[in-house]
Amino acid sequence: MPGPEGWWGLQGFRPEMFALNLAFVLAVTRGLYSRTQQKPDLLFSLLMFGVTIFLVVSVFAGADLSIGFGFGLFAVFGILRYRTGAISTRDLTYLFVVVATAMINGLSAAPFGALLQVNLAVLLALALAQSNFFATPYSSLMVDYEHVAHTAQDHRPELIAELRRRTGLDVQQVQLVNLDYVRDMARLRVIYRPVQGERAYSDQ
Repeated sequence: MPGPEGWWGLQGFRPEMFALNLAFVLAVTRGLYSRTQQKPDLLFSLLMFGVTIFLVVSVFAGADLSIGFGFGLFAVFGILRYRTGAISTRDLTYLFVVVATAMINGLSAAPFGALLQVNLAVLLALALAQSNFFATPYSSLMVDYEHVAHTAQDHRPELIAELRRRTGLDVQQVQLVNLDYVRDMARLRVIYRPVQGERAYSDQ
């Protein structure tokens, strides 16, 4: 058992909470996020953010530093990591959930049972939010399409019908990403309904 100074001299570190936090992060990344998205880089980021933020705020708790300081440090981490690339709203939500829960687990002095219920409640809410109960999952992919003139808004039904015929996918919507008038090419984001058993995937 840890002495009065805590584990390894860290007063705020609770090994049972570290195990709970790690289980939560793995459940989010491997159990929920990877079911709909295939982004190894973001999976790595979610895992390391969850573990590192927990350890950092545990040290902060032992040093009697404020929660606001921990949020400020997270903001700095977020700026350094994501300032050069776009991140989707869904991915940003996952990131916030992982970091916020890690801070709760690392800073709260509540009993283990109470924090276990909090973690399970967050997992349940996240699972419901991405389930078909709220919205039908869609997938998307980038397509280079010839004939820029055919991408006009008034030709959109014909364009969707042609993409369905060419790809064999249940195309629901088309978004215009880029136009190249020199090559007469358009880059489209094709949003389609995945077949049963297929993982929803977004190239964003």
